[in-house]
Amino acid sequence: MYKINVKNSLNTNAGYVYVILCTDNTVKIGKTMNPNKRFKQIECASGKTIEKYYLTEMCTNYNDIE
Repeated sequence: MYKINVKNSLNTNAGYVYVILCTDNTVKIGKTMNPNKRFKQIECASGKTIEKYYLTEMCTNYNDIE
């Protein structure tokens, strides 16, 4: 399991872009304001296990980056 240390921001428009590699070699790219919650949702909904991930720094243009 993983625990991502995320920064709290007063900016409600700030978030992260992530790239996830699952153990079955599927890749998911997405955006979220709460990486811990989102990664758990992905694992529960898909039944897949996250093997590796990349997470951007918190940014306000995460919608555009994705």
